[in-house]
Amino acid sequence: MRRKGEQRGSVYFRGGSWYISFRTLAVDENGNVQWKSVWRKVEGATSKRDAERKGYEQHVASANALCKVPQGLATLKQFIDLRFRPEHIDLLKKSGRIHYESILRNHILPSLGAMPLRDIHSRVIQTLLSAKFQSGKLSPQTITHIRNVLSAIFRHAIHLGYYEGRLPTEGLKLPAMVRRERRALTWDQVKMLAEAIHPKHRPLIIVLAQTGMRIGEACGLRWKDVNLTDEWRIVDGQALPPNSIWVRSSVTKGERTTPKSPASWRKIPLTAEAWVALMEQYERTEFRGEDHPVFCSNVGTPLDYHNVSSRSLRTAGRKIGLPWVTFHSLRHTCATLADRVLTPAEKQKILGHSTSAMSMHYTHPELERVRRAMEQMGSSGEGRVM
Repeated sequence: MRRKGEQRGSVYFRGGSWYISFRTLAVDENGNVQWKSVWRKVEGATSKRDAERKGYEQHVASANALCKVPQGLATLKQFIDLRFRPEHIDLLKKSGRIHYESILRNHILPSLGAMPLRDIHSRVIQTLLSAKFQSGKLSPQTITHIRNVLSAIFRHAIHLGYYEGRLPTEGLKLPAMVRRERRALTWDQVKMLAEAIHPKHRPLIIVLAQTGMRIGEACGLRWKDVNLTDEWRIVDGQALPPNSIWVRSSVTKGERTTPKSPASWRKIPLTAEAWVALMEQYERTEFRGEDHPVFCSNVGTPLDYHNVSSRSLRTAGRKIGLPWVTFHSLRHTCATLADRVLTPAEKQKILGHSTSAMSMHYTHPELERVRRAMEQMGSSGEGRVM
């Protein structure tokens, strides 16, 4: 039904068919949105009144809808360049910016960049995702990343009035996620790994396994955030307890940023092993200033953990029969070891998780401990009939 104030178009009969003329918005060769008069054939019309009704339904209604959101004529690439990149991507941390730009450059813009926003709907996106997966070159995780980036783009477009209707990424069919198994080391394996790796990286292995820090947080740790004494210290207006560290920054791809989430701002007490490892690191390094990173390169810059992983950690892991070991495995290791002695709330606080459920996701029960507990099931219920 035509609303008050909307154009209805003018019908005329020519060559045995009915036509309707109306105005619509179009983008010229310079990218400017302008009014344009057009005419279209009305299918199935038998009279002037019938042509007016069907012409409106077939052609004019969509033109009127476009007048409400003329920005929808902008292509996806134009919207990303003009609004989404400066207002969303550029505000992210470095790792987030790299992730978004990679997905856009390799997957989204080559396929959808030239399409007007108004023409991109669920079926178009579903076709893109299905084709990407069927190519056999991308994992289900990458397909999900593509969907998530498109969701962020169109959520921003709807917020700014560039797109009308529901989010086109809702209800899409995605391939089943196949996650790589996460493993934890025993404490004996941690010590073997520390012995097998290059000596300058041994303290890092012990500290990660004993504190549960993310590798980026360990690279962002500065000496002023480490208290190896038995006295309280005041650091930037905050009290740092004896024999503890303060996690308040992270280094990713050479950029120092805030931790992953508000819960990641935390103070962690040091175990005897972690204290000895940090003291060894302090005595070994020549960069001991308050703002110097605890784990640094030969020139005093924060450690590039990607290089350490590829050149040292994986080699050490293969040497002791653990080719799957990563820095993140040590975070899982800390969660598993802590499960023996800490409450869920305490473990959540140490790991810097927002929920205790996430902390449980990082915990891997030791098989032998579970076996010993199960052995008691036969004797504990002796004589009982269920």
